[in-house]
Amino acid sequence: MKIEQIDTFIEPMLNTFKQEAGIELKEQERHFESKLASSSLITVLVGISGRLQGVVTFSYTKDVASKIISKMTNREDIGDLDELGRDCLCELANIVVGNSTVQFYNAGVKCNSSPPTIIIGGENSTLCIQNVEKVTVIPFDSEFGIIHMNLAMLDIEEMLAS
Repeated sequence: MKIEQIDTFIEPMLNTFKQEAGIELKEQERHFESKLASSSLITVLVGISGRLQGVVTFSYTKDVASKIISKMTNREDIGDLDELGRDCLCELANIVVGNSTVQFYNAGVKCNSSPPTIIIGGENSTLCIQNVEKVTVIPFDSEFGIIHMNLAMLDIEEMLAS
């Protein structure tokens, strides 16, 4: 992915969390991984198809996810991640990716997103997606802790041109 394509996800991430959850995010230093793996307990995955193909994931610890959900729903103690809590996290991901795909479309890059899928792991679980050459990991700091957005995508036109 080109830097401009990566940047297309940043503004929707910052704006969505501010507008929908009342949470200010600060982008931290990006880095690259050779595979998409997450040991966070809660990961929301959104598939991308079209000219861009791959996945976007949003990873949270249980504590960070609980605090975000609590703020969004005005509930003090959410305990276990209930249906409303899962819906909140999925909706945040859906809005971020949806707004990003609109920006791509307006720039002539046609792509679509799948409905979000939430994966809740145990203490020692790891999510790993195969056949990914390079993953852009973008941590965001919030008042509740770190949220990771991971971009594992290929630009089909770029790939065919090389």
